[in-house]
Amino acid sequence: MRAEEYSNVTQTGALTATDPLGKSSAAPLLPGPPLDTPMPRSSARIELGSASRWRAAMSSRRSEGEISSSRTGFRAAWLRISAGINIVNVPYKGAAPALQDVIAGHVQMMFATASSVVPHIRDGKVRPLAVATLKRTAVLPDIPTIDELGIKNFDATTWHGLVAPAHTPKDVIATLNRALAAALDDPDVKTSLAALGVDVIGGTPEEFAAYIKSEIPKWAAIIKASGAKLD
Repeated sequence: MRAEEYSNVTQTGALTATDPLGKSSAAPLLPGPPLDTPMPRSSARIELGSASRWRAAMSSRRSEGEISSSRTGFRAAWLRISAGINIVNVPYKGAAPALQDVIAGHVQMMFATASSVVPHIRDGKVRPLAVATLKRTAVLPDIPTIDELGIKNFDATTWHGLVAPAHTPKDVIATLNRALAAALDDPDVKTSLAALGVDVIGGTPEEFAAYIKSEIPKWAAIIKASGAKLD
């Protein structure tokens, strides 16, 4: 389950329908332009701010220029508001065609999971500007976070976790959490997740529950500030 999806449903009371087991992993997101995009290279924030009008690829069905209600759309809205960048949403029916147009230079940037863009970064087809998590990712340790570049507390990762039905006995929750921790500590699992560009997280059920609850007001505020409206 992705962060924004959980945040949406929990505002209707669905949070009480499950008991968090643990946060398993996070797939860092990287905004980046084609490799040959001409701009200063002193910092990613300067690079982003040097463009008077960015066209950003979004996986949504909105018309160009409309505020996208997709996950990538709200991430871009957060970046636009925080950095004072003029970002125009360009809708696509999926991440794959969006990424192809970034590579081709038809749009200037997108938020993409590390697993989808790392091969293109290594081939020199796109240039990562920053990682959209608070910590650098193991798969690209030399790429700074957006927070490091001055847009503080920017954390817009795609995370994964496990939950159980509400009112699951605490001893069962503890047992399942230990099993999750053991699986995440397995060398083969770590290697497989690293190959996908996924960072292992882990943690206690209480930490995961607190994280979920913290996501709700964060994304609610971003959505409100973006000006997005329900159709």
